Amino acid sequence: MIGLKQLCQVQVGPVHEILEMARSYVTEAHLSPKDALHVACAVHCGARYFLTCDNQLIKRALRLKLNMIISNPVDYVREV
Repeated sequence: MIGLKQLCQVQVGPVHEILEMARSYVTEAHLSPKDALHVACAVHCGARYFLTCDNQLIKRALRLKLNMIISNPVDYVREV
């Protein structure tokens, strides 16, 4: 069985900048701490896309006006 770690192209370690970014996302967009951490990691890595099936996460993350596309995977496939 392949571990998830082997599937990752980029691994992000816990850095202070990501934690601070995540804390601000919890406050600004009312993201859960776990969701905020995922979004902050994507921003830190310069991701162009953040895909999730969690519609509430999409709605709240869009409030942050980030420089990446935040979308549902199905909508992403339809558009691209």
